[in-house]
Amino acid sequence: MYKEDLLNRHDRIVYRIILDVYLQDGKANLVGISERLKIPLSTLKRYLSGLKRELAPWVKQNKIAFGVSGTQVTFQLFGVATIEEILVEKRLVTADNVVLLKFLYQHHLRYQGVQLMRLLHVSEASLYRKLRVLNQLLAPFDLMVGHGQLTGNLRQLQFFYFNFWRTIGTKMPVLKETAAIRQYLIDAGFMFDEQLTERLNTWLTVCQHSAQNQWHFRQKTSVQVQRLVAAMPVEIQIPSQVVANVDIDCETLAFFLMLHSEFVFSDGLWTKFLRKTSAPIKRLNRLIGVCQAGLNDGWPVTDSSPQLTTQKLAGLLIVPLLTKGDVQIFNDISFRYFNRVFFDASDDAAFMRVHQQMTQTASPWINRFMQAHWSYIERRLWPYLVTKSANSMPPVTVGLALGFSEQVTLFTKRQLKNELKKHFAVSVETYQPDLKVDLLVVNERTASSIVTPQKQAVERITELGTETDYQRIARRLQALKSGTHLGSSK
Repeated sequence: MYKEDLLNRHDRIVYRIILDVYLQDGKANLVGISERLKIPLSTLKRYLSGLKRELAPWVKQNKIAFGVSGTQVTFQLFGVATIEEILVEKRLVTADNVVLLKFLYQHHLRYQGVQLMRLLHVSEASLYRKLRVLNQLLAPFDLMVGHGQLTGNLRQLQFFYFNFWRTIGTKMPVLKETAAIRQYLIDAGFMFDEQLTERLNTWLTVCQHSAQNQWHFRQKTSVQVQRLVAAMPVEIQIPSQVVANVDIDCETLAFFLMLHSEFVFSDGLWTKFLRKTSAPIKRLNRLIGVCQAGLNDGWPVTDSSPQLTTQKLAGLLIVPLLTKGDVQIFNDISFRYFNRVFFDASDDAAFMRVHQQMTQTASPWINRFMQAHWSYIERRLWPYLVTKSANSMPPVTVGLALGFSEQVTLFTKRQLKNELKKHFAVSVETYQPDLKVDLLVVNERTASSIVTPQKQAVERITELGTETDYQRIARRLQALKSGTHLGSSK
């Protein structure tokens, strides 16, 4: 589930058109856009005509460049706005899917047709068309809206809304119990940073809301999921005084920890967990073995990233074992671009061998699992397999605050460094508040939340950026080092 999936159809398509052009380094022809997005040429031209009007204020303010000349479409960001700010943020607030999902969350997952018709100001026929669109979004999560209610497995409902609030950028008020629960988990051996603490608070808030609003009548979690959660490496027994004012049980908390095991389990916890002999752990270990065999065939062990450990593989494979739903970090347009830019031909061929190894095993169950979840698995494996650039110790420092994991941010680190080292030596680092940098690079995930010194030079990109962005950043750095004024992104 991505933000654009929640948008109304017109807004979703124009976003995808602009993102496609942006990821072609700002220049694309009509035929190429049409083929990649599967939009008829005549329809594409209508959308582009509308985009000229929609983007005109941004062009006038010199925040972007946009044009259509013959069969060529151009789009360029100038570092002061992201595509999301331009085409998503305001539209998301009034998007039908968002309005409906918020209503259901606030009304015990129940509704009456008349209520929704008034809410959206539509006829009965239009309402049911909109509900069909919503069901397309819900289907991958094994949820459905109909007959006056949102139905599905309790954990799936909680998992969906946990992702929904995070996707639309809603930060939940901090529960007073979150800090105590976090400290209890740290004392029990789990690892928590600031980002995971925020996720924990969102999870606790959603689960508390579900308990208070009687979601408990929903169908129970599958036995397989219950057994996997029960295999926690340590028993969760939160003192009653810690959760006295929240309706959160230990299984609910264990489910969250298992979903985030890649990040919260220590090496010691992983060892205890993977040595268990229960059926779910045996099944998980079989999947890990298949992944390792496929990866070793595609990339010799000596060339593989040392960060792709057994524990990392276990952490990423647990998620599709526990849940259903589209939780990739990149949509198809972005992934196709990043795959082309960050992988060379030999990497691409190796990844094809990995896919073959993982989906053509002697086990029909493993083959079905890998095929069903390949879109998720390939995008989680991919960051670890991008070749690392050599590190250097240069005098100029660029900080990256992109809101992704270190493995994903590695892509931009490598490509940006490759561009910048043409002009001067540079160090590209993950930004921390105490890190002094010559230039800070942010995106739509972090632009509003990063607090920087007053005179800090800042550049904005979308997602991981493009080669055009990296070239613009190089020019900005050159201007900063030479003392030339080249505009500010702050």
